[in-house]
Amino acid sequence: MRCAVRRLGSAGVEWAETPADSSWLAVPGPLGEEAAALVGAEPLLVCEDDSDLLSARPLREDELRGLPALLERGLTLARSLTAEWAKKVRGIRPSLAGGIVLELVTSSASEVTQLVRTLSERYDCPIAVVTLEPDLALHGSLGRIARDDGSVERALTRLLQGSRLRPGRYPRIGATVVTPRGVGIVQSVRTRDRTVLVRIGEESVRFGVDDVSDPPWA
Repeated sequence: MRCAVRRLGSAGVEWAETPADSSWLAVPGPLGEEAAALVGAEPLLVCEDDSDLLSARPLREDELRGLPALLERGLTLARSLTAEWAKKVRGIRPSLAGGIVLELVTSSASEVTQLVRTLSERYDCPIAVVTLEPDLALHGSLGRIARDDGSVERALTRLLQGSRLRPGRYPRIGATVVTPRGVGIVQSVRTRDRTVLVRIGEESVRFGVDDVSDPPWA
């Protein structure tokens, strides 16, 4: 099945050939596989070019349990960036093997090389940088919208621009949220009863939409 996916920690959306009945996937990246959440499928979106289609496999249970720790590692790095670099960051993607991929809007190869060297030494883990074009930094690689519907286009724009909430205050799949049981990652959203399923450590717990909130660092 061909679906749109969003890598954990990224504001962009990409296409992947996904197995059926999988909401969390592993996709290839510059430092090995990365976690990605399913965010949409045809016919809402139309993929015009198969050349950038990612391969994907379902995440294992142990990999799902490790997502909060991976995300926290990326957030720790984000808090350490200078204000100048923080303005250029569009995504911080932890790899399943423990590395961190930064999505940056910059054209200076020498600055990127120095940043990677500094962060690798400071955090003792592999660091990679994916540079983005300034005018494409928030758009992923989706292709065109399948039908000319203003409401669909507005909703998709919010998604691609990294908004943490969808209409109706529903958190995005893959978003980090604070719950009465602690910090977790949203696995699924159920609109009929306004609840969300959140992975907290080794268990998944369902909460009302109004019982979850953004973390203080978001």
